[in-house]
Order: sequence, then C-alpha cells, then structure tokens
Amino acid sequence: ESINFGNYYAIVIGVNDYLHLSKLNTAVNDARHMAKVLEEDYGFNVKFLENATRSEIMGAIYVLRKELSENDNLLIYFAGHGSLDKEIDMGYWHPVDSEKDNPSNWIPINSISSQLIAFKAKHIIVIADSCYSGTLVRGIVPVKESSLDEAWIKGLLKTKVRTAMSSGNYEVVSDFGILQGNTWFTGSIIKVLKENKDIILGDQLYDKIKKIVKLNSDQSPLYANMFAAGSEGGDFIFVRK
Repeated sequence: ESINFGNYYAIVIGVNDYLHLSKLNTAVNDARHMAKVLEEDYGFNVKFLENATRSEIMGAIYVLRKELSENDNLLIYFAGHGSLDKEIDMGYWHPVDSEKDNPSNWIPINSISSQLIAFKAKHIIVIADSCYSGTLVRGIVPVKESSLDEAWIKGLLKTKVRTAMSSGNYEVVSDFGILQGNTWFTGSIIKVLKENKDIILGDQLYDKIKKIVKLNSDQSPLYANMFAAGSEGGDFIFVRK
C-alpha cells in the first residue's frame, strides 16, 4: 500500500419516529444498513444517530470538527424528512424534534455547509436521502473526473473535497423499500458499495446508482461539489478494506 488514504469517519443519521411530523418507514433502516456497509466493508469509524434531535446532530458534527486532522475523511449521511422554504430558497433537514411551523429545531442545509468549511479533513461527502436535498448542490459544477492511476489518486488526496450526493433535486422523494426495505437511492448505494472490490470514487458510485434510481422511481439523484463549503474540486474516494 504505497498510498495513505487516511482514516475514515462517518456520522450516519436516520429519523423515523418524528414527534410532531408524519413518521417515516425506511429512514432508520436505511441509515442502519449504510452504517453497516461503511463500518464492515470500508473501515469507517461510524457514529450512528437514530431518531436524533437537532442538538445531537449538530453536536456530533462539531465534535468531529475538533477531532479530525487533514488526512482524515468524513461522510455525513442523513435519511429523514426534508423541506424547502421557497421564499428564501432554503432547504432543511428535519431532526426528530422538528415542528411544522416552527423552524427553531430544523437544520438549514447551508449550516451543514458552513460547518464543513472549518473542518481540517480534506475529504468530506454528504449523502442525503430526503426531500429537497438538491439544495445541497444547487447550481454547482458536477464532479467529473475518473481515472484511477496512482499519480492521479495521490493528486486527488491533496485536494480539498466537499461533495454532496442527494436522492433528488427539488422534488419530494419516496419513502418505500426495495432491497431489504431500503429506498431506491440508499439501497443502490449500498448495493454498489458492496459489489465494489477496490477503490471507487464518488462520481463512479453516482454514475452507477443514478441509472438504477431513475429506472425505478421518479427521482433524479444529484452529485456535485457543495456550494460555499470550501471545496476545491476533486472527489471523495471509497477504499474497500
């Protein structure tokens, strides 16, 4: 192993049992299966948050912000309700304690992006299986680079990466199962990660899942550099154990 990919960390969040919003069916299952594949097949150190509050989610992100060094990699996964405030074009994630007409416990997607600016970790990917999650990547140049020779990968490792993969753009995304009760989006990510034997870039993962998702649902997943999160381009690298 001449390439040092650094350590991999993940915060994986799944919310089903909303206190004030309609309950979901697959989000916790999606998150649990995602955590399992990351931990077992890719060696991620996973912090798993089930039915988490806003303060638990932001607190977990903040703890890692203090801990991670520049050689580390971070993945943040969220499955749960999302919403869009059309008047200010702002997308939100809904933690378990969200209330319908009171945004005080919602998580504005741009507050995730702004936290990521402060991370020393070079490589960060956010994966969101929630409605309106396309606001993570709004109007940003897609990630498009795919060669896997060693020199190129070493170059990639030096580049600051902040990418996001979302289950849809500005539409409501479906909450029903395919593979073992996962959504099409999360189910396909897990399937592709399990089938991968070596290194797979975020862009290659996206290429494979978007075909499956588009064929089986009316969603159009997106993958791109995050807006205003300090990304210098490049891509996230998944390395099979």
